[in-house]
Amino acid sequence: MRWDGTNIPRPARFEIPDLHLCRDCGRPFVIPAAVLDVVGPDDYLVELQCKNCGTVVVETHGEQVLEDLDRELDRQTADMQMALQLWEVSRFCEEIDAFAEALRDDHILPEDF
Repeated sequence: MRWDGTNIPRPARFEIPDLHLCRDCGRPFVIPAAVLDVVGPDDYLVELQCKNCGTVVVETHGEQVLEDLDRELDRQTADMQMALQLWEVSRFCEEIDAFAEALRDDHILPEDF
């Protein structure tokens, strides 16, 4: 029976943990270090490690939760690649501006080449 006295079944609701977040430091730097064992049809004993603080956790997780972690890691990788590309473009623009300024101020002469 439910707490309200009815016998109406309600679906079980489980929270899916954000495996990419470290339990100790709270940072999103957790990666799967190893799959240690297969403990069921869709369950795996996995070693997760935080690359920020070094915390290691060994737990059993279902395939869906691990796929969610994989998608999150892919998203984070794409974000880092985009940030790197933006930094490279920004740095290249700064170099162009510095070269143009040096040309304008006659700091670069033909004998420099």
